[in-house]
Amino acid sequence: MDQEIGKFVERRLHPVRVSVSLMNQQLELAKGSKDVVVDADLFESLITTFEIFLEDYDGRYRENVRPQTMSERKFVEAAKATIKI
Repeated sequence: MDQEIGKFVERRLHPVRVSVSLMNQQLELAKGSKDVVVDADLFESLITTFEIFLEDYDGRYRENVRPQTMSERKFVEAAKATIKI
């Protein structure tokens, strides 16, 4: 099963790597500032990239994955609201 997981992850890492590179670029552009400004569409795209990876993994390899609770969803929404976009 370890090889199977390795192949699964390897095939899906490219979008995650691109996302990390983009976040590093934005951080580099904000050097000297406490704030990092990211376009809302870009930020949503980053979140979607990570969500797809996690959902694919959970759907394939985790048993009895529970859906997010309402409080977890509220936390994510509250966190999004505090980020300067």
